[in-house]
Amino acid sequence: DDFIKIYLKEKNIKLNKVFQAMKYDRQFNQNMLKRYGFVDDAGNVKVYRGVSKSYFDETGIPFPKDYGEVAQMAVNSAESWSTNATLAEKFASSHGRGLGIVFEAEVPIERVIGSNFSFAHIKEWDSIYKKMKFSELGEMEIIIGGTRPVNVKVFEFGG
Repeated sequence: DDFIKIYLKEKNIKLNKVFQAMKYDRQFNQNMLKRYGFVDDAGNVKVYRGVSKSYFDETGIPFPKDYGEVAQMAVNSAESWSTNATLAEKFASSHGRGLGIVFEAEVPIERVIGSNFSFAHIKEWDSIYKKMKFSELGEMEIIIGGTRPVNVKVFEFGG
């Protein structure tokens, strides 16, 4: 906390300006998701998260057995997801080094606190992404906020 206060004071930045910028950025990202068709009629965004098998080994959470299996996933105050299932599969397979799971969730737009729109609005890129190396991919990242659990289902087994 002291570091942030000192930095803001040195740069002559008012804390309320930081909060205004964060609020604007959040609204901008939510508007972009709506504009490019990522928000359904119920106000949800479909997102994917790839989790490697080591996550299950380390936490003791049972490894899912079947596609479509439904669960709740505890989330941190800000957590990365993707609008692209193919990209999430790369994380699930630990970049090609093992088996993992791709979770799918429909998250209320209000929980989106940020995103990376480098190419997220181009849905046709899915077939292109499958041909690219992981390091060449933009993450098409969506940052989900809040600590309430997210309802997820197993979308794919990576590996």
